[in-house]
Amino acid sequence: MIKKLLAEFRQANHYPHNFWLLGIGALLFFIFLGALFLEAGGGLTRFDPTATRIFQNYGNRGLDVPLSLLSLLGSFEITTILLIVLAGWVYLGKKKKFYALGFFFMILIFEFMGKLFLYHPGPPSDYFRYSLPFSLPTSYIQTDYSFPSGHMSRTVYIAIITSGLAFHFFKKSRAWVLTGLLAVFCALMLYSRVYLGEHWLSDVVGGLFLGSSFSLMSLAYL
Repeated sequence: MIKKLLAEFRQANHYPHNFWLLGIGALLFFIFLGALFLEAGGGLTRFDPTATRIFQNYGNRGLDVPLSLLSLLGSFEITTILLIVLAGWVYLGKKKKFYALGFFFMILIFEFMGKLFLYHPGPPSDYFRYSLPFSLPTSYIQTDYSFPSGHMSRTVYIAIITSGLAFHFFKKSRAWVLTGLLAVFCALMLYSRVYLGEHWLSDVVGGLFLGSSFSLMSLAYL
């Protein structure tokens, strides 16, 4: 597996577009690792409660339900279905599907490793504002810690993949419009995770770097 990826990387050096995607993706991944080590030392936690209070104090409680609905769209179940549908509709050949789904599940591995082993308790229940009377099955899987945000990493992954493919299949004007809408959606997802008290801001930023890094590396092979 590693030899195959290295061979693909060497081949990508002949194509500047792929090389830059891999390079930027790798850089974002190292930034994520740096944030992970800072988190392990408690360097990112001091501002988290303040950020959550700011998000909640400047938000109307009427946002509880719509942001809770938005939260469902970032769940493991929904994002996995969206990616499978996207892969089946767009990608040609098993190889490209392998990379699209493979990098996605690598995100899940890093997410669960962080939530199982990195000491970083999530927000206390006093901050919790999820307001729907139901939840999807994976929401009942509880881990001790909360870094990084899986909702954020999965949402950003699919958004960047979709944006990259839009520039390949659509006119640039339409692709830029779609990219703008996806960026707004990702920003709302970031806001919702902190506002609902599901994650600290540091968790969400970590998920942002994790999802961005693997999505760019995935695009290099598509």
